[in-house]
Amino acid sequence: FLFLFLCLRKNTMLKQKEYDILNSNIAGLGTDLEKNVRAAAAACEKEWKNAGKKEGLQIWRIEKFQVVPWAKEEYGHFYDGDSYIILKTTKVENKLVWDVHFWLGLSTSQDEAGTAAYKTVELDDYLGTFPTQHREVQGNESELFLSYFPNNAITILSGGVDSGFNHVTPEEYRTRLLHIKGTAKSVRILECDLSVSSLNSGDIFLLDKGLEVYQMNGAKSSGGERMRAGQLARAIDHERKGEVTIKVAEQGDGDADFWPVFWEALGGKGKISDKSGCDEDAAAEASETKKLFCLKEDGGDVKLNQVSFDKKNLDSSDVFIMDQGNEIFVWVGKNASEKERKGGLQHAQNYLSKYKRPLALPITRIMEGGERELFNTAFENKGKKKKGGKKKGSSSKDKEKELNELLGMFGGLLAPGVGPCVVGGVFVTLILLFLVLMALLLGYFGEAGQSIHVAILTALLLPLFVVFAWFVKEAPLQVEKSDDKKKN
Repeated sequence: FLFLFLCLRKNTMLKQKEYDILNSNIAGLGTDLEKNVRAAAAACEKEWKNAGKKEGLQIWRIEKFQVVPWAKEEYGHFYDGDSYIILKTTKVENKLVWDVHFWLGLSTSQDEAGTAAYKTVELDDYLGTFPTQHREVQGNESELFLSYFPNNAITILSGGVDSGFNHVTPEEYRTRLLHIKGTAKSVRILECDLSVSSLNSGDIFLLDKGLEVYQMNGAKSSGGERMRAGQLARAIDHERKGEVTIKVAEQGDGDADFWPVFWEALGGKGKISDKSGCDEDAAAEASETKKLFCLKEDGGDVKLNQVSFDKKNLDSSDVFIMDQGNEIFVWVGKNASEKERKGGLQHAQNYLSKYKRPLALPITRIMEGGERELFNTAFENKGKKKKGGKKKGSSSKDKEKELNELLGMFGGLLAPGVGPCVVGGVFVTLILLFLVLMALLLGYFGEAGQSIHVAILTALLLPLFVVFAWFVKEAPLQVEKSDDKKKN
Protein backbone atom coordinates (compact mmCIF):
# COMPACT_ATOMS: atom_id res chain seq x y z
CA PHE A 1 0.00 0.00 0.00
CA LEU A 2 2.92 2.34 0.58
CA PHE A 3 4.18 1.70 -2.95
CA LEU A 4 0.73 2.53 -4.39
CA PHE A 5 0.54 5.65 -2.21
CA LEU A 6 3.93 6.83 -3.42
CA CYS A 7 3.05 6.26 -7.09
CA LEU A 8 -0.29 8.10 -6.88
CA ARG A 9 1.26 11.13 -5.15
CA LYS A 10 4.47 11.34 -7.14
CA ASN A 11 3.78 14.85 -8.43
CA THR A 12 1.94 16.35 -5.47
CA MET A 13 4.76 17.18 -3.05
CA LEU A 14 4.02 20.37 -1.13
CA LYS A 15 6.03 21.95 1.67
CA GLN A 16 4.43 22.67 5.01
CA LYS A 17 5.63 25.15 7.61
CA GLU A 18 6.42 22.56 10.26
CA TYR A 19 6.59 18.81 10.07
CA ASP A 20 3.89 16.94 12.05
CA ILE A 21 5.96 14.34 13.87
CA LEU A 22 2.95 12.37 15.11
CA ASN A 23 1.96 11.58 11.53
CA SER A 24 5.36 10.24 10.52
CA ASN A 25 5.24 6.75 9.10
CA ILE A 26 7.93 4.90 11.06
CA ALA A 27 6.00 1.76 11.98
CA GLY A 28 7.77 -1.26 10.50
CA LEU A 29 5.75 -3.70 8.44
CA GLY A 30 5.45 -7.05 10.15
CA THR A 31 4.22 -9.97 8.06
CA ASP A 32 6.49 -12.36 6.17
CA LEU A 33 4.72 -11.46 2.93
CA GLU A 34 5.34 -7.74 3.44
CA LYS A 35 8.93 -8.47 4.40
CA ASN A 36 9.50 -10.42 1.18
CA VAL A 37 7.90 -7.66 -0.89
CA ARG A 38 10.13 -5.05 0.75
CA ALA A 39 13.23 -7.19 0.23
CA ALA A 40 12.41 -7.50 -3.46
CA ALA A 41 11.87 -3.73 -3.72
CA ALA A 42 15.16 -3.07 -1.90
CA ALA A 43 17.02 -5.23 -4.39
CA CYS A 44 15.77 -2.91 -7.15
CA GLU A 45 17.02 0.28 -5.48
CA LYS A 46 20.30 1.06 -7.24
CA GLU A 47 21.55 3.25 -4.41
CA TRP A 48 21.65 0.27 -2.04
CA LYS A 49 24.06 -1.71 -4.25
CA ASN A 50 27.13 -0.23 -2.53
CA ALA A 51 25.49 0.56 0.80
CA GLY A 52 27.22 -0.77 3.90
CA LYS A 53 29.93 -2.68 2.04
CA LYS A 54 32.78 -1.08 3.98
CA GLU A 55 33.38 1.08 7.03
CA GLY A 56 32.36 4.68 6.71
CA LEU A 57 29.48 7.11 6.44
CA GLN A 58 26.96 7.35 3.59
CA ILE A 59 24.21 9.96 3.26
CA TRP A 60 21.31 10.28 0.84
CA ARG A 61 18.70 13.01 0.44
CA ILE A 62 15.09 12.37 -0.57
CA GLU A 63 14.29 14.25 -3.77
CA LYS A 64 10.82 13.72 -5.25
CA PHE A 65 10.53 10.21 -3.81
CA GLN A 66 14.00 9.29 -5.05
CA VAL A 67 17.09 8.42 -2.98
CA VAL A 68 19.86 10.74 -4.17
CA PRO A 69 23.48 10.61 -2.87
CA TRP A 70 24.46 13.66 -0.79
CA ALA A 71 27.78 15.23 -1.80
CA LYS A 72 30.57 14.23 0.61
CA GLU A 73 31.74 17.82 0.96
CA GLU A 74 28.25 18.61 2.30
CA TYR A 75 28.32 15.93 5.01
CA GLY A 76 27.29 17.58 8.26
CA HIS A 77 25.15 20.18 6.46
CA PHE A 78 21.39 19.62 6.37
CA TYR A 79 18.48 21.72 5.12
CA ASP A 80 15.44 22.10 7.36
CA GLY A 81 13.13 21.56 4.38
CA ASP A 82 14.51 18.10 3.54
CA SER A 83 14.68 14.50 4.74
CA TYR A 84 17.84 12.39 4.69
CA ILE A 85 18.98 8.79 5.21
CA ILE A 86 22.32 8.27 6.96
CA LEU A 87 24.10 4.91 7.12
CA LYS A 88 27.04 4.37 9.44
CA THR A 89 29.03 1.18 8.87
CA THR A 90 31.45 0.03 11.56
CA LYS A 91 33.63 -3.07 11.85
CA VAL A 92 33.35 -4.87 15.19
CA GLU A 93 35.43 -8.02 15.66
CA ASN A 94 35.89 -8.44 11.87
CA LYS A 95 32.16 -8.12 11.33
CA LEU A 96 30.31 -5.15 9.81
CA VAL A 97 27.53 -3.62 11.90
CA TRP A 98 25.18 -0.87 10.74
CA ASP A 99 23.26 2.06 12.15
CA VAL A 100 20.73 3.58 9.77
CA HIS A 101 19.15 6.94 10.63
CA PHE A 102 16.50 8.96 8.87
CA TRP A 103 16.76 12.68 9.65
CA LEU A 104 13.70 14.93 9.32
CA GLY A 105 13.90 18.69 8.96
CA LEU A 106 11.13 20.61 10.71
CA SER A 107 9.93 22.00 7.37
CA THR A 108 10.15 18.80 5.36
CA SER A 109 7.04 17.64 3.51
CA GLN A 110 4.95 14.68 4.63
CA ASP A 111 5.81 12.95 1.39
CA GLU A 112 9.55 13.33 1.90
CA ALA A 113 9.35 12.20 5.52
CA GLY A 114 7.25 9.18 4.61
CA THR A 115 9.64 8.25 1.82
CA ALA A 116 12.64 8.57 4.14
CA ALA A 117 10.97 6.29 6.70
CA TYR A 118 9.93 3.75 4.07
CA LYS A 119 13.36 3.72 2.39
CA THR A 120 15.04 3.30 5.80
CA VAL A 121 13.04 0.12 6.35
CA GLU A 122 13.92 -0.92 2.79
CA LEU A 123 17.65 -0.41 3.43
CA ASP A 124 17.28 -2.35 6.67
CA ASP A 125 15.78 -5.24 4.68
CA TYR A 126 18.56 -5.05 2.11
CA LEU A 127 21.14 -5.46 4.90
CA GLY A 128 19.28 -8.46 6.30
CA THR A 129 17.31 -6.56 9.00
CA PHE A 130 20.51 -6.43 11.08
CA PRO A 131 20.93 -2.63 11.30
CA THR A 132 19.83 -0.60 14.29
CA GLN A 133 17.23 1.93 13.12
CA HIS A 134 17.05 5.52 14.37
CA ARG A 135 14.65 8.40 13.84
CA GLU A 136 16.25 11.85 14.17
CA VAL A 137 14.35 15.14 14.22
CA GLN A 138 15.98 18.53 13.66
CA GLY A 139 17.23 20.08 16.87
CA ASN A 140 16.92 16.85 18.89
CA GLU A 141 19.58 14.66 17.30
CA SER A 142 21.03 11.80 19.33
CA GLU A 143 24.63 11.91 20.57
CA LEU A 144 25.41 8.90 18.38
CA PHE A 145 24.22 10.75 15.29
CA LEU A 146 26.23 13.88 16.11
CA SER A 147 29.34 11.80 16.78
CA TYR A 148 29.57 10.98 13.05
CA PHE A 149 30.59 14.54 12.21
CA PRO A 150 33.69 16.65 13.02
CA ASN A 151 33.54 18.27 16.46
CA ASN A 152 30.22 16.47 17.09
CA ALA A 153 28.46 19.29 15.28
CA ILE A 154 26.03 19.66 12.38
CA THR A 155 24.91 22.76 10.50
CA ILE A 156 21.23 23.21 9.68
CA LEU A 157 20.39 25.69 6.93
CA SER A 158 17.09 27.13 5.78
CA GLY A 159 15.53 25.83 2.57
CA GLY A 160 15.72 22.53 0.78
CA VAL A 161 15.49 20.75 -2.53
CA ASP A 162 12.07 22.19 -3.41
CA SER A 163 13.08 25.75 -2.54
CA GLY A 164 16.16 25.57 -4.72
CA PHE A 165 18.61 26.16 -1.85
CA ASN A 166 21.36 23.61 -2.17
CA HIS A 167 24.83 25.06 -1.83
CA VAL A 168 25.86 28.71 -1.77
CA THR A 169 29.00 29.28 -3.80
CA PRO A 170 31.65 31.69 -2.44
CA GLU A 171 30.49 34.40 -4.87
CA GLU A 172 26.82 34.22 -3.88
CA TYR A 173 26.25 35.62 -0.41
CA ARG A 174 23.03 36.17 1.47
CA THR A 175 22.94 37.62 4.97
CA ARG A 176 22.07 34.98 7.55
CA LEU A 177 22.15 34.49 11.32
CA LEU A 178 23.61 31.23 12.64
CA HIS A 179 22.81 29.98 16.14
CA ILE A 180 25.57 27.90 17.83
CA LYS A 181 24.20 25.85 20.71
CA GLY A 182 25.26 22.76 22.63
CA THR A 183 27.68 21.23 25.10
CA ALA A 184 31.35 20.23 25.02
CA LYS A 185 30.21 16.87 23.62
CA SER A 186 27.88 18.06 20.88
CA VAL A 187 27.10 21.35 19.18
CA ARG A 188 24.32 22.23 16.75
CA ILE A 189 24.45 25.09 14.30
CA LEU A 190 21.09 26.32 13.10
CA GLU A 191 20.14 29.12 10.77
CA CYS A 192 17.54 31.32 12.46
CA ASP A 193 15.49 34.43 11.68
CA LEU A 194 17.34 37.72 11.25
CA SER A 195 15.68 39.15 14.32
CA VAL A 196 16.56 40.23 17.86
CA SER A 197 13.99 37.70 19.10
CA SER A 198 16.34 34.91 17.91
CA LEU A 199 19.07 35.95 20.35
CA ASN A 200 19.66 34.70 23.89
CA SER A 201 22.46 35.12 26.42
CA GLY A 202 23.18 31.40 26.76
CA ASP A 203 24.44 30.72 23.24
CA ILE A 204 26.54 32.22 20.44
CA PHE A 205 25.30 33.86 17.24
CA LEU A 206 27.19 34.38 13.99
CA LEU A 207 25.98 37.09 11.62
CA ASP A 208 27.20 36.12 8.15
CA LYS A 209 27.28 39.11 5.78
CA GLY A 210 29.37 37.54 3.05
CA LEU A 211 32.80 39.09 3.47
CA GLU A 212 32.15 40.13 7.07
CA VAL A 213 31.28 37.76 9.92
CA TYR A 214 30.19 39.07 13.32
CA GLN A 215 30.38 36.66 16.28
CA MET A 216 28.30 37.60 19.34
CA ASN A 217 29.22 35.61 22.46
CA GLY A 218 26.30 35.34 24.84
CA ALA A 219 27.17 36.23 28.43
CA LYS A 220 26.38 32.68 29.59
CA SER A 221 27.68 30.76 26.56
CA SER A 222 30.02 27.83 27.12
CA GLY A 223 33.64 27.31 26.10
CA GLY A 224 32.64 24.51 23.74
CA GLU A 225 30.20 26.79 21.94
CA ARG A 226 32.82 29.53 21.65
CA MET A 227 35.37 27.12 20.25
CA ARG A 228 32.92 25.76 17.68
CA ALA A 229 31.78 29.26 16.66
CA GLY A 230 35.39 30.23 15.99
CA GLN A 231 35.93 27.09 13.92
CA LEU A 232 32.82 27.89 11.90
CA ALA A 233 33.97 31.47 11.29
CA ARG A 234 37.36 30.23 10.05
CA ALA A 235 35.65 27.64 7.83
CA ILE A 236 33.56 30.39 6.23
CA ASP A 237 36.71 32.46 5.69
CA HIS A 238 38.50 29.48 4.11
CA GLU A 239 35.54 28.78 1.80
CA ARG A 240 35.67 32.40 0.63
CA LYS A 241 39.39 32.37 -0.17
CA GLY A 242 40.51 34.09 3.03
CA GLU A 243 38.79 37.38 2.18
CA VAL A 244 36.46 37.42 5.21
CA THR A 245 36.88 39.85 8.10
CA ILE A 246 35.87 38.25 11.41
CA LYS A 247 34.77 40.43 14.33
CA VAL A 248 34.02 39.12 17.83
CA ALA A 249 32.17 40.87 20.65
CA GLU A 250 30.99 39.88 24.09
CA GLN A 251 27.39 40.56 25.03
CA GLY A 252 27.25 43.90 26.83
CA ASP A 253 30.55 45.37 25.66
CA GLY A 254 30.70 48.68 23.82
CA ASP A 255 32.47 47.76 20.59
CA ALA A 256 31.55 50.62 18.24
CA ASP A 257 32.75 48.72 15.16
CA PHE A 258 30.58 45.71 15.92
CA TRP A 259 27.19 46.55 17.33
CA PRO A 260 25.84 49.17 14.86
CA VAL A 261 26.25 46.77 11.93
CA PHE A 262 24.99 43.82 13.98
CA TRP A 263 21.80 45.57 15.13
CA GLU A 264 21.08 47.03 11.69
CA ALA A 265 21.13 43.54 10.12
CA LEU A 266 18.62 42.35 12.76
CA GLY A 267 16.19 45.19 12.15
CA GLY A 268 17.25 47.40 15.04
CA LYS A 269 18.59 47.19 18.57
CA GLY A 270 16.60 45.21 21.08
CA LYS A 271 16.75 43.30 24.35
CA ILE A 272 18.57 39.96 24.32
CA SER A 273 16.65 37.18 26.06
CA ASP A 274 18.17 36.18 29.39
CA LYS A 275 17.87 32.44 28.76
CA SER A 276 20.78 30.63 30.32
CA GLY A 277 21.01 28.04 27.59
CA CYS A 278 22.36 25.58 30.14
CA ASP A 279 22.39 22.42 28.04
CA GLU A 280 24.27 20.45 30.70
CA ASP A 281 21.52 21.05 33.26
CA ALA A 282 18.85 20.08 30.75
CA ALA A 283 20.70 16.86 29.93
CA ALA A 284 21.11 16.05 33.62
CA GLU A 285 17.41 16.61 34.25
CA ALA A 286 16.47 14.43 31.28
CA SER A 287 18.65 11.57 32.52
CA GLU A 288 16.52 11.39 35.67
CA THR A 289 13.39 10.70 33.58
CA LYS A 290 13.76 6.98 33.05
CA LYS A 291 10.86 4.58 32.46
CA LEU A 292 10.42 1.09 31.05
CA PHE A 293 7.26 -0.23 29.40
CA CYS A 294 6.34 -3.69 28.17
CA LEU A 295 4.47 -3.97 24.87
CA LYS A 296 2.55 -7.23 25.11
CA GLU A 297 -0.11 -8.89 22.96
CA ASP A 298 -3.10 -9.96 25.02
CA GLY A 299 -6.18 -11.47 23.39
CA GLY A 300 -5.36 -10.00 20.01
CA ASP A 301 -4.76 -6.51 21.39
CA VAL A 302 -1.35 -4.98 22.08
CA LYS A 303 -1.13 -3.27 25.47
CA LEU A 304 1.54 -1.04 26.93
CA ASN A 305 2.23 -1.49 30.65
CA GLN A 306 4.90 0.18 32.77
CA VAL A 307 7.32 -2.11 34.61
CA SER A 308 10.17 -1.37 37.01
CA PHE A 309 13.28 0.09 35.39
CA ASP A 310 15.42 -3.03 35.57
CA LYS A 311 17.21 -4.81 32.74
CA LYS A 312 16.14 -8.15 34.25
CA ASN A 313 12.57 -7.36 33.16
CA LEU A 314 13.48 -7.57 29.46
CA ASP A 315 11.75 -10.68 28.10
CA SER A 316 12.57 -12.24 24.72
CA SER A 317 8.88 -12.92 24.09
CA ASP A 318 7.90 -9.21 24.15
CA VAL A 319 8.82 -5.73 22.96
CA PHE A 320 9.90 -3.04 25.44
CA ILE A 321 9.96 0.74 25.21
CA MET A 322 12.66 2.39 27.30
CA ASP A 323 12.64 6.13 27.97
CA GLN A 324 16.16 7.01 29.11
CA GLY A 325 15.55 10.76 29.27
CA ASN A 326 16.93 12.19 26.05
CA GLU A 327 16.27 9.21 23.77
CA ILE A 328 13.63 6.50 23.34
CA PHE A 329 14.64 2.88 22.69
CA VAL A 330 12.40 0.16 21.29
CA TRP A 331 13.88 -3.22 22.30
CA VAL A 332 12.53 -6.10 20.19
CA GLY A 333 12.73 -9.56 21.76
CA LYS A 334 13.72 -12.50 19.54
CA ASN A 335 10.43 -14.28 20.16
CA ALA A 336 8.10 -11.26 20.10
CA SER A 337 4.84 -11.71 18.23
CA GLU A 338 4.18 -10.26 14.79
CA LYS A 339 1.85 -7.60 16.21
CA GLU A 340 4.34 -6.58 18.87
CA ARG A 341 7.15 -6.22 16.34
CA LYS A 342 4.98 -4.26 13.93
CA GLY A 343 3.67 -1.82 16.51
CA GLY A 344 6.86 -1.07 18.44
CA LEU A 345 7.95 2.18 16.79
CA GLN A 346 4.42 3.53 16.46
CA HIS A 347 3.74 2.82 20.13
CA ALA A 348 6.94 4.71 21.00
CA GLN A 349 5.56 7.73 19.15
CA ASN A 350 2.21 7.37 20.89
CA TYR A 351 4.04 7.15 24.24
CA LEU A 352 5.68 10.54 23.62
CA SER A 353 2.28 12.12 23.07
CA LYS A 354 0.45 10.35 25.91
CA TYR A 355 3.06 11.10 28.56
CA LYS A 356 3.68 14.66 27.32
CA ARG A 357 7.30 13.97 26.41
CA PRO A 358 9.07 16.07 23.72
CA LEU A 359 7.70 14.73 20.43
CA ALA A 360 11.01 15.21 18.64
CA LEU A 361 13.07 12.92 20.90
CA PRO A 362 15.26 10.45 18.97
CA ILE A 363 13.73 6.97 18.64
CA THR A 364 15.99 3.93 18.20
CA ARG A 365 14.93 0.35 17.46
CA ILE A 366 17.23 -2.36 18.83
CA MET A 367 16.93 -6.08 18.17
CA GLU A 368 17.71 -8.40 21.09
CA GLY A 369 21.41 -9.22 21.01
CA GLY A 370 22.30 -5.96 19.28
CA GLU A 371 22.30 -3.74 22.37
CA ARG A 372 24.83 -0.92 22.45
CA GLU A 373 26.67 0.80 25.30
CA LEU A 374 24.22 3.70 25.65
CA PHE A 375 21.31 1.30 26.09
CA ASN A 376 23.10 -0.89 28.64
CA THR A 377 24.55 1.96 30.69
CA ALA A 378 21.09 3.53 31.03
CA PHE A 379 20.21 0.67 33.39
CA GLU A 380 23.57 0.73 35.18
CA ASN A 381 23.41 4.47 35.95
CA LYS A 382 19.84 4.49 37.23
CA GLY A 383 19.67 5.95 40.71
CA LYS A 384 23.42 6.44 41.25
CA LYS A 385 23.65 9.66 43.27
CA LYS A 386 25.79 11.25 45.88
CA LYS A 387 24.58 12.27 49.31
CA GLY A 388 22.49 15.41 49.24
CA GLY A 389 20.77 14.38 46.00
CA LYS A 390 23.57 15.46 43.67
CA LYS A 391 24.67 13.19 40.88
CA LYS A 392 27.94 11.35 41.41
CA GLY A 393 30.85 13.41 40.13
CA SER A 394 28.73 16.51 39.55
CA SER A 395 31.03 18.80 41.52
CA SER A 396 34.04 17.70 39.47
CA LYS A 397 32.14 18.21 36.23
CA ASP A 398 31.02 21.66 37.37
CA LYS A 399 34.66 22.62 38.04
CA GLU A 400 35.68 21.18 34.70
CA LYS A 401 32.93 23.12 32.96
CA GLU A 402 33.90 26.39 34.66
CA LEU A 403 37.57 25.97 33.72
CA ASN A 404 36.73 25.00 30.15
CA GLU A 405 34.44 28.03 29.78
CA LEU A 406 37.17 30.30 31.19
CA LEU A 407 39.72 28.88 28.77
CA GLY A 408 37.25 29.22 25.92
CA MET A 409 36.75 32.89 26.83
CA PHE A 410 40.52 33.50 26.86
CA GLY A 411 40.77 31.72 23.52
CA GLY A 412 38.06 33.98 22.11
CA LEU A 413 40.11 37.00 23.11
CA LEU A 414 43.22 35.63 21.39
CA ALA A 415 41.43 34.79 18.12
CA PRO A 416 38.02 33.49 17.04
CA GLY A 417 37.75 29.80 17.67
CA VAL A 418 40.88 29.39 19.82
CA GLY A 419 39.76 26.79 22.34
CA PRO A 420 41.03 25.01 25.44
CA CYS A 421 43.65 22.97 23.52
CA VAL A 422 45.41 26.07 22.20
CA VAL A 423 45.08 27.92 25.50
CA GLY A 424 46.72 24.96 27.24
CA GLY A 425 49.65 25.20 24.86
CA VAL A 426 49.96 28.94 25.50
CA PHE A 427 49.89 28.26 29.24
CA VAL A 428 52.79 25.78 29.00
CA THR A 429 54.78 28.20 26.85
CA LEU A 430 54.36 30.99 29.40
CA ILE A 431 55.65 28.71 32.18
CA LEU A 432 58.75 27.81 30.13
CA LEU A 433 59.44 31.48 29.36
CA PHE A 434 59.10 32.28 33.07
CA LEU A 435 61.64 29.57 33.92
CA VAL A 436 64.12 30.96 31.41
CA LEU A 437 63.67 34.49 32.79
CA MET A 438 64.26 33.36 36.37
CA ALA A 439 67.34 31.42 35.35
CA LEU A 440 68.78 34.57 33.75
CA LEU A 441 68.04 36.59 36.88
CA LEU A 442 69.75 34.02 39.10
CA GLY A 443 72.86 34.14 36.92
CA TYR A 444 72.88 37.94 36.99
CA PHE A 445 72.68 38.32 40.76
CA GLY A 446 75.23 35.57 41.44
CA GLU A 447 75.57 33.39 44.48
CA ALA A 448 74.85 36.15 47.01
CA GLY A 449 71.18 36.46 46.11
CA GLN A 450 70.73 32.94 44.84
CA SER A 451 68.96 31.54 47.90
CA ILE A 452 66.49 34.43 47.97
CA HIS A 453 65.62 34.07 44.30
CA VAL A 454 65.30 30.30 44.53
CA ALA A 455 62.72 30.85 47.28
CA ILE A 456 60.86 33.38 45.13
CA LEU A 457 61.00 31.06 42.12
CA THR A 458 59.61 28.14 44.14
CA ALA A 459 56.81 30.25 45.60
CA LEU A 460 55.75 31.43 42.14
CA LEU A 461 56.12 28.16 40.25
CA LEU A 462 54.46 25.87 42.79
CA PRO A 463 50.91 27.21 42.36
CA LEU A 464 51.41 27.36 38.58
CA PHE A 465 52.37 23.70 38.44
CA VAL A 466 49.50 22.71 40.75
CA VAL A 467 46.98 24.49 38.52
CA PHE A 468 48.54 23.05 35.39
CA ALA A 469 48.53 19.49 36.80
CA TRP A 470 44.86 19.79 37.69
CA PHE A 471 44.18 21.33 34.30
CA VAL A 472 45.73 18.39 32.44
CA LYS A 473 43.88 15.88 34.60
CA GLU A 474 40.44 17.44 34.59
CA ALA A 475 39.89 19.71 31.61
CA PRO A 476 38.72 18.25 28.29
CA LEU A 477 41.77 19.21 26.26
CA GLN A 478 41.63 16.24 23.91
CA VAL A 479 38.60 17.39 21.91
CA GLU A 480 40.46 17.57 18.63
CA LYS A 481 42.11 14.18 19.14
CA SER A 482 38.85 12.46 20.00
CA ASP A 483 37.24 14.05 16.96
CA ASP A 484 39.99 12.66 14.72
CA LYS A 485 39.36 9.19 16.07
CA LYS A 486 35.70 9.49 15.24
CA LYS A 487 36.36 10.55 11.66
CA ASN A 488 36.03 7.86 9.03
